[in-house]
Amino acid sequence: MPVANQHPLGSFSWLELATSEPTAAAGFYAGLMGWEFQDPEPGGSVETMLATMPGGNIVCGMGSTLQTDGVPSWTLFVNVQDVAATAAQAVALGGTVAVEAMDHLGARLAVVRDPHGASVGLWQAGDFGGLKVNNEPGAMMWAEYCSRTPDASLEFYRGLFGWEGDADQHNKKYTLLRNPRIETDVVEARYIGGMVAMDESWDGDVPHHWIPYFEVDSLDASLSKFKELGGKQVTPEMKIPDGKFVVANDPQGAVFILCMMGS
Repeated sequence: MPVANQHPLGSFSWLELATSEPTAAAGFYAGLMGWEFQDPEPGGSVETMLATMPGGNIVCGMGSTLQTDGVPSWTLFVNVQDVAATAAQAVALGGTVAVEAMDHLGARLAVVRDPHGASVGLWQAGDFGGLKVNNEPGAMMWAEYCSRTPDASLEFYRGLFGWEGDADQHNKKYTLLRNPRIETDVVEARYIGGMVAMDESWDGDVPHHWIPYFEVDSLDASLSKFKELGGKQVTPEMKIPDGKFVVANDPQGAVFILCMMGS
């Protein structure tokens, strides 16, 4: 996958783990994903480590800067033209602001909650454009929204980011989220994530939420390492048309998905 220097508006451009134990979390993900970490600058105002793949391409951030509720969690950020204007639009659409606009890592960001309580980040690129690589082993390859009210959820995100929803021909409970701002004639290349409808098979206390997919070369090998490192497997292995995945918790409790593409 080519290195990304710029992300289209309306596409995911940053990913950050908020945790009260960043050093322990960094050790876990280094062992699992092979990431290396750049420590925050001494005396700096930003307490976020940058995670890189071997070779130096940035895949995410990790630290305590964005913590809002004291619960370790991954926040996915969408590239926007103007953070303040988009946050105001989120409020107008029934959402709330969880983290006010702030300068961060050479960009400007905020975190909003949609009307159902799920957090999503807003990213206005500055000197730092965000993720350098995705869609390959060792990096984020997909973003998923879990909703009990998919029609209402799509209406909110259409109004906020301009996304459209396309039915997934393989799964009637799944909607593919399409970013019309991506300039390509290949429809599949405009899909930036998906939305799954939470039905009666889901525990009733599971809230609406966003979750990142991390791609690995071998799911079996990664799960073995994952368990050695203290991770908790949440679901059994599940198949998708082009691969398989599991939902997982890191040792601090942050939720993510490990996914292997291919057979």
